[in-house]
Amino acid sequence: MSDVLNASMDEIQADYPSVPAGELTFDTLESDVPPHLRVAAAIRNVEPAQASPEYEDAAFARDPQAIGYYREHGCTTVDHAYTLANILHTNRCVAEAAAFYRVAFDLHSKSPTHYPLAQSLLQTCLLKAGAVPDQEEVDALRRLNAAHAAYIDGITRAWRGGDPSGALDIMGTCYEEFHTGEEADALYLETALRSGEPFFTAAQGRTASAPAIPRRLYM
Repeated sequence: MSDVLNASMDEIQADYPSVPAGELTFDTLESDVPPHLRVAAAIRNVEPAQASPEYEDAAFARDPQAIGYYREHGCTTVDHAYTLANILHTNRCVAEAAAFYRVAFDLHSKSPTHYPLAQSLLQTCLLKAGAVPDQEEVDALRRLNAAHAAYIDGITRAWRGGDPSGALDIMGTCYEEFHTGEEADALYLETALRSGEPFFTAAQGRTASAPAIPRRLYM
């Protein structure tokens, strides 16, 4: 299949000449394409009125709130896709939410003044997709924001590579790019605590000169 990351639906359709225009669905896309990309590519070519129950079940995890929103509004703008992603995420349909964060990214102007920011959408998609990130997607994220890409690379190393110390080296201070209190803070701290690095362990029994995070902080 051609570059799914950047391809328009016309380009994707060209890879499937045997499929009539307007009938391309995620089932017709190659199985080795990550699920979030298959759904993201297909959703933009399916009108709500034409969506089969099977399609809705697969794309929306049978979530009635998401299906209801889709039937009423469709998915043709960043706001539509972002709302669907948030509905699915809130309702614990995380993998399905990832696809719609990706749709929102695809529809995004990539302008640094267009909120939510493109890098936030793609980063959230990759984090929630439940698969090893596609390198093309990570590279696209890196071009938008290197710290967001480092965050994804680091979390991948920690979760799938079982190397939290290496993950910290990759992530560096990427958390500074995120608002305080966001999920990135929690995942970074979780990775740090799993790393076993002395700096992140309890202070008992340590020499006064050894660097450590204080057990109690006062503001």
